Amino acid sequence: MVDTLKKAAMRVMNQEDFLKQLRSQGVEPVTSATPEQTADLIKAEIAHWSPIVQATIKE
Repeated sequence: MVDTLKKAAMRVMNQEDFLKQLRSQGVEPVTSATPEQTADLIKAEIAHWSPIVQATIKE
């Protein structure tokens, strides 16, 4: 399943029009990450942003 999703994502990520659209929004796509590297990145982003988000939540 992961391999199928990765292949589908790579097909999209290799389309020049899609890459131009991302870059126009300030996003630099990374197409060489493994599923494990992607999971690590997501975990790091959650750890980074969670305290910021929690600080803005009013109870």
